[in-house]
Amino acid sequence: MTIPVGVSPPVALLFSEMRRLQVTYDEVQEASGTTRATIKAWRKKNAPSLDTIQSCLNSVGYLFIPTPMLEIQPLDVAADMGALAAKMRLSMPEAFAALVDWTARQQNKAIAADQRLAEIARRRAVANDNAPCKRGSKRPD
Repeated sequence: MTIPVGVSPPVALLFSEMRRLQVTYDEVQEASGTTRATIKAWRKKNAPSLDTIQSCLNSVGYLFIPTPMLEIQPLDVAADMGALAAKMRLSMPEAFAALVDWTARQQNKAIAADQRLAEIARRRAVANDNAPCKRGSKRPD
């Protein structure tokens, strides 16, 4: 697969990763939900929407996350982010993306835990239903 000239950097990245990983259009289509024809059209005439390029990049192992430039961050935050990126041996955008990804995963775990706790509470409420029963009739389960 050749990398088209004149396409946007995210599209060039997608095609270069597809080539490096030896991933086909059909495999990206299946993983991302973006049709093969749409992806191929990015080579010459169309530009991707944010949703489609994000899902395609995700399918080859990339996150598409806006990263604040160093110049707009407060000095203390920029210094801390720089130190963290150096410690992680990552570029600033990679370190920022890793933090965002980690935070999102933690939030998803918290949501899943809250849902499990709500389900446990619901089952307990049903099991502890102390409504009077008629003699001989069974309680609804």
